Amino acid sequence: MYRESRNKEIYKSVLYPDDLFGDSRKWRRVRKETLPSLRRVEERLNDAAENVRNFRRGRNVAAGLGIFGILMAPLTGGAFLGWTVGALTVGAGGFTLGTVIIEKYLAGDVLNEAQTHIDQDKKETRYLRQRVHFFMERGGTYQEEQFAHRLHESFPDAIINVVAQSFKDFISSFINTEAGSVFRAKDKVAELRKELETELQRVADMERVHVYY
Repeated sequence: MYRESRNKEIYKSVLYPDDLFGDSRKWRRVRKETLPSLRRVEERLNDAAENVRNFRRGRNVAAGLGIFGILMAPLTGGAFLGWTVGALTVGAGGFTLGTVIIEKYLAGDVLNEAQTHIDQDKKETRYLRQRVHFFMERGGTYQEEQFAHRLHESFPDAIINVVAQSFKDFISSFINTEAGSVFRAKDKVAELRKELETELQRVADMERVHVYY
């Protein structure tokens, strides 16, 4: 009986050389790289939010200068220093507070790096889901089958469900003409990062339990 069971395990290990635990470990490596890139976006948004809050408290700016002008000054050579928050309701040359925040604080590698990691994370998450379904339907080792069922019960798909659009659009959707909206955008990115961290820990815990089951 033992030999028959052992032969079955060996057969399955040959039939499925890329085991589910290996897939899970690869997914976790990708997820670990996503998290720091989101934290860097949080930090940049926090800088923008602090500037907005300081303006509203009357710090760092002369009387009569609008928040839009303050945020835009480095990009336009001061051409928009007279614009106020109210002016944003109709826009200024196509600019909105959301585009200003993104252009000034998230331009360059910060946003692009985050988008790259998110895209890779989505790809690996979808692949892991396919592998989970495969092992549930076709079988594998006993440990893999149990692990697949556990993953299926609480699959880590927040990054697919939450960031359905581009990450730039995800951030912009929380920023409008209200100063507090910049903090809200930062908080939403933080919420996403924490949810992804929770998923990472949950998968690691499940993997640890079943790999030695």
